[in-house]
Amino acid sequence: MPCRDEAPLLRSLSETQSDQGLAVLGISFQEPELQKARDFIRAYALAYPSLIDLGARTAINYGVSGVPETFFIDRQGVVRSVDRGGLTTARLSEGLRRIGINWP
Repeated sequence: MPCRDEAPLLRSLSETQSDQGLAVLGISFQEPELQKARDFIRAYALAYPSLIDLGARTAINYGVSGVPETFFIDRQGVVRSVDRGGLTTARLSEGLRRIGINWP
């Protein structure tokens, strides 16, 4: 599953860039069982904040059409890029570049 494949990549990004001002935020809107979401977070040792989007309001507001989707939002709050599907290092680096971050 793409979410499982990209979790270590996002964990690494969060661990190495949070002190540089980058915020990684996970949002789940298709998992109605809170315990399953907690189990996923624990299994992949995700230390960045993860939220449950009850009613999928955030997903609707951002126009999410599938999972996973990654939104690259700059410091001014402007969405500069959206990646649909599981991230690779190259695609993550490209999205980050669009918001002014060079990684890895």
